[in-house]
Amino acid sequence: APARLATAAESERIGVLRVSPDIVDLLGAQPLAGRVFTSAEADDRQPVALVSERFWRARFGGSRDAIGTSIELDGRPTRIVGVLPSTVQIAPFDADIWGAHTRFAGWAARRLARGAGSWFVLGRLRSGVTGDRARDEMTVIARRLDAQTSPGVAADSGIGVVPLSTYVIGARPRLVLWTLTGAGLCVLLMAATNVASPSLA
Repeated sequence: APARLATAAESERIGVLRVSPDIVDLLGAQPLAGRVFTSAEADDRQPVALVSERFWRARFGGSRDAIGTSIELDGRPTRIVGVLPSTVQIAPFDADIWGAHTRFAGWAARRLARGAGSWFVLGRLRSGVTGDRARDEMTVIARRLDAQTSPGVAADSGIGVVPLSTYVIGARPRLVLWTLTGAGLCVLLMAATNVASPSLA
């Protein structure tokens, strides 16, 4: 979600992504400088954040002195604890600041009880687990959350499970890409056949 970043000279809108503390480990990444925020900081809603390498180089010239510096987001001082490399991005989100978000279990359940919005959850399937099995398990979890947060009310929430690539580019473009790839291979095969024919003759 966008936030207002205030500096000594001006104020501007900037992309901010609220994430759980274990997201960086899930992506298999390491900060270029500093560290990631902890679960305790997230649960206590401490104003800490990671910044993108792009933001770090543009605003701080790539200096490690940026670690521990405070920036003002939506009128609240927020301390920078680490810098993420440019390779770390979650499409389709393009954020320069990654803020600490509390864990799902407690706070999200209370939000769901009040009928608040939706969540984007990124996960990695354990070896041997299929997408269909993951969907079945998430359906059970969704029903359990409905029962806990809205007892006696018909379940209306759901948890969809789709591959990240499908979420980013959609199923139809993937079909088009496969079709084009197949057509390209057919053309290559035809060309190879035409070249081979005179050689055989």
